[in-house]
Amino acid sequence: MSPAQRYKFSLPVFLAILVTLISTGLQLGAGKWPSGLPMIEIDLWLRFLRTLLMAFFVWSGSFVVTLKSPQINLRLAFLLAVIADYFLIIQHRLIPAICIFAIMQVVLVLRHMPGKVEFLSRKKEALYSLSCFLWCWLLLVEYLFHSIKGNILYVPVLIYAALLLFSTTVAWWSKYNFSFSSRQGGYIFLAMVLFLICDVTVFLPYIFPDNVAVLLLRAFTGMFYTPSLILLALSGLPDALPTQSTSKDVSKFRDH
Repeated sequence: MSPAQRYKFSLPVFLAILVTLISTGLQLGAGKWPSGLPMIEIDLWLRFLRTLLMAFFVWSGSFVVTLKSPQINLRLAFLLAVIADYFLIIQHRLIPAICIFAIMQVVLVLRHMPGKVEFLSRKKEALYSLSCFLWCWLLLVEYLFHSIKGNILYVPVLIYAALLLFSTTVAWWSKYNFSFSSRQGGYIFLAMVLFLICDVTVFLPYIFPDNVAVLLLRAFTGMFYTPSLILLALSGLPDALPTQSTSKDVSKFRDH
């Protein structure tokens, strides 16, 4: 990464982290949790600003403007994240936010999914990860059935959870996608794991509204969400694309 690119990337990242720390401090200091009590207005806008900053960076000139799906889908994913966070953070409209985040996961799946050749070359690992996905999904269905059955959030959360778990599974497969370097694949998988943890912290207060530990954990949601956005953005930098040596390794891999 050149000094100019490093500066362009480090500035929004620094601001996003600073905003996250301030927001977390406000939530901890005020003790006003997202369980029905009013939140500080500045905290809401700071959290939305964090997402807006990272989206602005992804849409800035730091990224090569191409028609390749990984670039287009990354920009679309961040645009959807901004819209979803507006509904979730500013408007407090959970269901529209869940729906938009669900579309975002579909876009990320399309971005990270390896091709048929890459997928079939690792059939055993792919089947193993799919088994883990189905196992987690069934456990979640069983848990949610007893926790929020009859709640208006039940169906949207089930659908979104399935997409998020599948998106995290596909993020693991992204290291076999020849559009990404091994470093990018690592960024993508870690980003989706953090995204998954973040959403767990968001949803737990709706199941355990009176649990102090859960409400405390909710205050640290940004500590998972912000690094997730940063890593996703980092995975799209043009100088992180596969190098010439990587392309040679890919050719050898195809031959096998």
